[in-house]
Amino acid sequence: MSLVLSFSGVLQMYLYEGSKILYESVKIPESKFSEKHFICGSMSKFVAILITYPLTTIRTRIQQNQYFNNRSKAKYSNALDASYRLVRDEGISGFYKGLIPNLMKGIPQRGIYFYFYELFKHIFLGSPKETTS
Repeated sequence: MSLVLSFSGVLQMYLYEGSKILYESVKIPESKFSEKHFICGSMSKFVAILITYPLTTIRTRIQQNQYFNNRSKAKYSNALDASYRLVRDEGISGFYKGLIPNLMKGIPQRGIYFYFYELFKHIFLGSPKETTS
């Protein structure tokens, strides 16, 4: 599960680049604070969490792997079993337990991350106009 979830970062970067294009196509005026990068980074995290959160929930359940009365019989035998039991016992909404706190942590964190990513990229590499001239 962790290997599959490692693609979350790739998804996030793809969504970030796509949201920058979308942001520019809407022609929202930008201030001197370059809030575009914060907004696009936050949105990329929001969408990435919505897509990958069910996998995170399954991974957590398997890692916890609660036992019944004795330690010889695990509650979940594999990821498919955990998914089946989750849907059966809690419904689809069970995949999204704890989503709100995760969003409250992740959205500002990624907004700040991408804001400073673009800031340092500009400082160390210069703007694209400077490198092509």
